[in-house]
Amino acid sequence: MASGKQYLAGTALSYATFGFNAVAGLMYTPWMIGVIGQDQYGLYTLALSMIQLFMTDVGLKTAVMGFLSRYYAAHENVKARVFLGIAYKLYFALALVVAVIAAAVYFNAEAIFTALTPGELEQFKGLYAVVALYSIVSLPCSPFEGILNVKERFIGVNLVTFVQKILTVGLIVVLLLLGSNVFALVFANAFVGALAEFSKYLIIRTTTDAHADLSAWDASLARELIGYSGWQALGQCSENLYSAASPIALAMFADSIAVGYFGLASMIGGLMFSLGVVMRKIFMAKTGRILAGNQANDNLQAFMEQVGRFQLCVLGLLLVGFVSVGQVFVCLWNEPAGVGILYPCIVMMLVPGLLRMVQDTGTAALIVSGDIRSYSLLQLAMAVVAIVVLVLSAAQLGAVSAGVAFLVSGLLRVAGQQAILHKRFRVNVKSLVANTVGRWILPAAVVSVAFYALSHALPWDSWGVLAAEACAIAFVHSVGMAVFVLQPEDKALIRRCLPGRSA
Repeated sequence: MASGKQYLAGTALSYATFGFNAVAGLMYTPWMIGVIGQDQYGLYTLALSMIQLFMTDVGLKTAVMGFLSRYYAAHENVKARVFLGIAYKLYFALALVVAVIAAAVYFNAEAIFTALTPGELEQFKGLYAVVALYSIVSLPCSPFEGILNVKERFIGVNLVTFVQKILTVGLIVVLLLLGSNVFALVFANAFVGALAEFSKYLIIRTTTDAHADLSAWDASLARELIGYSGWQALGQCSENLYSAASPIALAMFADSIAVGYFGLASMIGGLMFSLGVVMRKIFMAKTGRILAGNQANDNLQAFMEQVGRFQLCVLGLLLVGFVSVGQVFVCLWNEPAGVGILYPCIVMMLVPGLLRMVQDTGTAALIVSGDIRSYSLLQLAMAVVAIVVLVLSAAQLGAVSAGVAFLVSGLLRVAGQQAILHKRFRVNVKSLVANTVGRWILPAAVVSVAFYALSHALPWDSWGVLAAEACAIAFVHSVGMAVFVLQPEDKALIRRCLPGRSA
């Protein structure tokens, strides 16, 4: 069982990694383009996108975390070893499939990438070979992160990820200063990625008892894993369906300007989910122990409420901050003309995202219990509703229709998810709302209104003024959370997690 410091440090490292990635990308990407040129950067982006395409795991990664959390919580170590052996075999089979597909793409690159010039195509094939090899080798390593999270080695796994980001950026900067070409940049990404996987393997071998029995086979368990992964894949694909279909719908029923605004809005609106799932991964193992213990439903209710309050303290700041100074941010970041479109669109994306994160420990419980069919179908229904609303409103509202679609479908998903959690775990809706959002809404509204008024009284043409106001919002919001939202047991938990305190 992990100490409180593992949870606190692991969460902090996850957020630090996210922040470093965002800031580094914002700062050094324009410089990289200036050094290697727009066409070479296009090849670089295309090559890295192929890694994302090949590294798809059709739901297996989440399945590994869910199954292992269940087995280790029940102390079924033998079954966990058999399961890991089956998971590795499936990943090896997936790697072979990827190898066949990668080879087919390589030998038919001329017919696929017709927009590239002969010189660019030849160069891309070299980049593609590196990417394909890295993807094939890395796929069987995919369970490593799940194992470390389930074994609650949060500092180790998140430190590796953080260092990986720093090394990748640092190595690319050095290579650019030395005048290296785009091939060296892609190779650097692959090399650091492989080094990170090896580091995770070493942590597993030296700090955990997680071992795979590669000689064992359980056909019923394999069928259960594949079936679970299929439902998980449906949920993940549905999650991505709205993002993929929205630009197409806007292009068909609105215009290209609306598509551009949607891209900017989704960039900011998607932060809520990216930051929120950090706690789901970290608390997966603890959720498994709760479900395996006595009075599981009551303990899960209390745990959901506590984690929900922590989510509101952290992620609620993103919503409060954007409501307060979002118009100023959009004016400086984009242009004054975009304020009337991006500001309401982003707010409508953030609201259901925050409410969803309050329930996210319940989602972890569904994953651990293996009961994800209803949730995956809910994800699919949410995507369908979002696309229908978008198509019906795109001509009249333009890019704002994307926010409306996300708000409507997101609120329906929150309601549907709550119904699933009530049916499966008897989660008390009234208690959950009262002890999370009910405590947060008033101080959040006061801070939002006060700083919204202040932002309109100050000049709109200075990043410095915006940064100062953002710091003030963070301070006042934190005080409000400490006074009105966090309960004595929450504060006691935070104190135990601080350096110098006993866990």
